[in-house]
Amino acid sequence: MLEEVRKIINENYNEENAQKMASYMKNNFKFAGIPAPDRKKLFAPLIKKYAKEPLNWEIVFSLWNEEFREAQYVALEYLQKHHKELTSSDIENLKYLIVNKSWWDTVDKIDSLVGEIVLRDNKLKTTMLEWAGSDNIWLRRVAIDFQQ
Repeated sequence: MLEEVRKIINENYNEENAQKMASYMKNNFKFAGIPAPDRKKLFAPLIKKYAKEPLNWEIVFSLWNEEFREAQYVALEYLQKHHKELTSSDIENLKYLIVNKSWWDTVDKIDSLVGEIVLRDNKLKTTMLEWAGSDNIWLRRVAIDFQQ
């Protein structure tokens, strides 16, 4: 999947948009300049294709480690397609995503995935209490959003 994502990003790179998007995100991330509606259309067939296979965290992490923010968005769309497969054993992987390349645009999407898992497994409420006391603002944000 990674090579396919790279190809689409390279073919649709837009410097003007990339600069505007990076500026909007306070230059915390490098963008390829693909607007959200276009990105969703471009990557939908690819996500649909890989959604037919079991969740593969190697795909998620390889996309997460890419330089362009659009790759992280694709990783999140891929995870969303697999949301029903997520279990308590995936919390540490989601935590990694929350604390790496963190900003509201990705954390808020991960937030809903974490909430869904915690609602299915009450034992994870303890984890949410731990995150609420974390020094990491993004873990605290997810825990606060979860409050029950």
